[in-house]
Parts: sequence; C-alpha cells; structure tokens
Amino acid sequence: MEPFEPEDFWRAIILYGLNTATYKIALAQCLISYGEGHQTDIPLDVLARDFFVLYRKRLEADRPQLVLPDRLTVMERIVRLERLGKINEAQAIERVAREAFGDVLPRFHTVSDKALPISFYHFDGRTLHLTDELFELFGNGPKREHLKDETGSRWDLLEAAFSLRRERWSLTNEGFS
Repeated sequence: MEPFEPEDFWRAIILYGLNTATYKIALAQCLISYGEGHQTDIPLDVLARDFFVLYRKRLEADRPQLVLPDRLTVMERIVRLERLGKINEAQAIERVAREAFGDVLPRFHTVSDKALPISFYHFDGRTLHLTDELFELFGNGPKREHLKDETGSRWDLLEAAFSLRRERWSLTNEGFS
C-alpha cells in the first residue's frame, strides 16, 4: 500500500471531518487563499478579518451554517450584529478573533476525533504558521483547482443539508409501487 499524500489528508478533513457547522470548511477556504498567496505566518487578527469577510459574503444567501435547528453559529450572530449596525466591522473582527476559533483551530486536523499525522498549520495562540504540506497543495500544486472546487462544493452541500434539516424534510416513497 502506498503512503498517504498531503492531498489525501486534505480530502479526508474536507470530506470526512465532523461537520456540525461550516467552520472547518471556512478555515479551509482561508488556508487555500494563504497557500496561493505564499503567506507563511498569519496573525490571528488577519485570520479573523478574512474569516469575517468570508462569512459576511457567504451569509448573503441566508443559508444555515449549523446542523442544529433554531440555533445560530457564533459567526452568524456576529455577522447579524454587524449588519444591524449594533457593532462595526472592527468590533465584529475583534469578536471573531476572541470567540470563533476555540473549536476549529485545534480540531481542524482531525477526522472522527482522530488526529491526522500531518498538519497544514501550527497555531501558537497568536499566529497560524503554515506548513510545507499546505504549500505543496495550494502554492502551485497541479491539483489545486480540483481541491478548491471540492472544498467549495462541500460548503454548499453542508448548507443544503442544514437547510433540509431545519425545514424538517423527509424522504418517502408514497405513491410508488
């Protein structure tokens, strides 16, 4: 059996990682952007700004970002407060840095609660330090576009699944013989 490549681990995170919310996918989108830009160290405030801008745009479609009906993610609440004018953009970004990353940063590299043997970044509490494995995929990697598309599609799929759950859809085969 051939050893796993960084692409295999990335795909495992995106396709098989536990997704009760869309945070892992949003973080992946940020990581892709940083890898393409050949950025090596990302301060938390920069990540928070990029995360906020990404969610603000994503939430224009008003699709749920959490599996639990009748609840909102921290990001949905922050974006809502900013849209209502209760906080400004700088305050929103500060709240994102303080409140949004508690679960996703330490758990990004896990699948079914098992840590993967590689990391695409290391986080020291203030800065994301991106690894060579990330740059191998998104610096100029030949599979970059496919992995970007797959990551975006996964976000679309999660939102659609969360919408169905909130609308209490059920599949039946009534009327068929």
